[in-house]
Amino acid sequence: RERQSRLMHLRKEILRKVLSEEELRDLLDPEVVERVDRRLQHLLPERHCRDADEMARMLRELGDLSDQSDQSDRSDEGLTLAARTQGDWYPLLRELADRRRALCVPLNTLEGDPWRWIATESFALYRQAFAHNWKLTAWEEQLLGFMATSKPLTMLDIAKKAGRDLDVRLTVDRLVEGYRLSRLPADQCDRSDGSDRYVLSGLWVPSEFHQSALTRQQARRALIENHLRTHGPVTKYEVMDRYALPMVEVEDALDSLLDAGLVARGEYVNTKPLPQWCWRSNLEEIHRLTLARLRREMEPATATEFSDYMLRWQHCHPDARVEGLDGLREVLRQLQGFENYAGIWELDLLNLRVVSYDPGLLDRLCYSGEVTWRRFGWEEFRRGQIGFCFRDSQKWLPTHPDDIQTPPGQWDGQLAEVCNAVRQFITTYGA
Repeated sequence: RERQSRLMHLRKEILRKVLSEEELRDLLDPEVVERVDRRLQHLLPERHCRDADEMARMLRELGDLSDQSDQSDRSDEGLTLAARTQGDWYPLLRELADRRRALCVPLNTLEGDPWRWIATESFALYRQAFAHNWKLTAWEEQLLGFMATSKPLTMLDIAKKAGRDLDVRLTVDRLVEGYRLSRLPADQCDRSDGSDRYVLSGLWVPSEFHQSALTRQQARRALIENHLRTHGPVTKYEVMDRYALPMVEVEDALDSLLDAGLVARGEYVNTKPLPQWCWRSNLEEIHRLTLARLRREMEPATATEFSDYMLRWQHCHPDARVEGLDGLREVLRQLQGFENYAGIWELDLLNLRVVSYDPGLLDRLCYSGEVTWRRFGWEEFRRGQIGFCFRDSQKWLPTHPDDIQTPPGQWDGQLAEVCNAVRQFITTYGA
């Protein structure tokens, strides 16, 4: 962590000379990257909208969102209004629509469900980017004339007003795709049957938001720019999937943003293909938060934190105690090689760590040969003390006295005469 913190202070050109691509992508904390991305997308609980004004501000910031809360495609999971709203999102959206601050438009480049809710201020931008342009037929002009003096109407109301219902739905959908009609949410009472309302865009959208001087290419480039502004590191494929735009168009937009110094290109996360693009201010935030997190991790723990860690690590804390035979195995793994008196082992050491400790559990491990007991502290001999170890761990634990090149009577002490007699007897007659 300390090395990572030091590397974060180096310039990118220097890092490329000393680190591989994989190491470069490991510099930024993945959790920080995800949190910044979720914050920008209003997916964190503290960023959820609580009223209609906050939802309008969110739509202006993010661009377009879906009203489908049960998206089957995980790539669209982050585009829903429900994921960004505290409580029920529909009343807030209905309030915005009634106040002419939000409306539903089709992104005609998308397959499947193309409908997205946008702020009214963005209508001209999305119309330039996605509207289908064609010469109106006489029937389409007539239908628009029927709605020129009407309030928002349902599909059934439009059919009654036009005096025909054979091709009304197809015509209305075509006019919506051309952004000549706008779609509004259904009345609350009709919400279950999806009776959305439709209104003439020229009447519903204020004139200052109805026209745009941008070309289609410039409008789409503005949407790509906004996508990068509201995300962390992204790939060109993610940008293409967002609006189903051609690769050449996306690459040209990314190159222009890079030349303008608004985005940075590099290797930032190891879960996405290369290269990746990131809005510069967002990348600076990720860099700053990663560095701050590394510094916090290198701060020394307080005495209270250290003692709490030790108690939990040793399973002495009430919340960290273990149970049963598997729990006893885990405790003995930690304590193997440590010596103490036999009575203390069962009364204090094991009983404190294992819930409802039963001496029979230790006997089972010893009788099965999985665990053995012996002496470990050869240099500081204390009578009556033993230690436990697993048989597969004996090789790296302190060596058995038979393998130590020292005089046999080194630990005899005051019992030297008796010990010599015992050794002589065993040598002569065997054990």
